[in-house]
Amino acid sequence: MTGVSIREATADDHAAISDILRVGYAGFEPDTPYLREVLEPSRWADRASATLVADDRGAVVGVVAFALADSSLHEPVVPPMGDASFRFLSVAEPARGRGVGRVLVEACIDRARRAGSRRLAIFSMAFMTDAHRLYERMGFRRRPDLDVRFPGGDGLALTYDLRDGADDVFGVAGPVPDRPPWYGDVFANWADIDPDPDPDPDPDPDPDPGA
Repeated sequence: MTGVSIREATADDHAAISDILRVGYAGFEPDTPYLREVLEPSRWADRASATLVADDRGAVVGVVAFALADSSLHEPVVPPMGDASFRFLSVAEPARGRGVGRVLVEACIDRARRAGSRRLAIFSMAFMTDAHRLYERMGFRRRPDLDVRFPGGDGLALTYDLRDGADDVFGVAGPVPDRPPWYGDVFANWADIDPDPDPDPDPDPDPDPGA
């Protein structure tokens, strides 16, 4: 039993949201465009289909941004791996272990179902091991063929089917690459900022010997 309520965030919550995300995303490289975007809710909260917070008697103790496919916050992977997603799931340290993260994810699943979505698809950073255990318990399926590299490391792809036939729309699992692609190479766009450059690009595997 969490003892918290889930509600939509307001601008008054942005400072608390930023503080929670700063701890939750501590594994990212500091001072990158990606992290600056994450830590400034005013830049993305209104672009989500719903920015939800867990409220514990007036204190914000968790956050998640839910996004349908028509939201500019829906991660624009090409080809798409789902028609609903959530991002920035994070729980304040004092509230961890109370089921707050699960309640926030359940709220996203419920909204996706009510919107008629077929598949919820997310990325979770490799260092977010507590979140991985939660997703596994809730029935998410790992999709290593869709993993992506971010400035903070590998983003592990997970999906949750909401209706039968999702594979017919989004495809079945494919081959797993030797190394996940850089997010800037597989996303159609990244909000209103340029993606961070790939710090470790693959060398040309077959250079032109005449060059």
